[in-house]
Amino acid sequence: MKTSAVTAKLKGEDRAKQEVEITGQVTKITDLEGKITRSEAALIEWGAKVTDLKEQRKEIKFNVEVKVLEAKEAEAAVLEAIKTVTDVELLNRKRWLASKMVGDYKKCQKYMEEFTMIFEKQGQVIAAELGDHTRRLDVANGAITALKEKKTSLADAKKTKDLEIQLEKIESEIARHESVVKVEKKVIKAV
Repeated sequence: MKTSAVTAKLKGEDRAKQEVEITGQVTKITDLEGKITRSEAALIEWGAKVTDLKEQRKEIKFNVEVKVLEAKEAEAAVLEAIKTVTDVELLNRKRWLASKMVGDYKKCQKYMEEFTMIFEKQGQVIAAELGDHTRRLDVANGAITALKEKKTSLADAKKTKDLEIQLEKIESEIARHESVVKVEKKVIKAV
């Protein structure tokens, strides 16, 4: 229709040439618009992929940081346990030496006083460590309970992207506290 309106004033062969040329140009424009549309769709698709990859990177980074913290806590707990075992082994060695020196009562008395003091000190250290680990265990369990209650209260709310993100954060915090509980139980058992 537009071609007819443009070429209405022309006659015969000129009109046919113009119509063919206009039709060709319209086809080219339509092809270019199609390419633009496909390019824009591809751009949007790649943008979504980039966003997904960024989110995956953040999640991986967060998981690595959590694992590093867990490893550091476990390493510290193991070092404390090794120190405690070493101190107990030293105490046992000193007792054995003292029993070999029964002939000299004063030396035995001196060693026994020292051993008693070391034994009591180690008992206090172990009791304090157990108290610290029990406290951490209680704090982690309390945090898990509070987070689960918060998650339950948020479950009834209107589903939004922010709510989903908040629920994911709560889930990750619960998982982190559960790993703390697991580590603390192992440490308490070891001590």
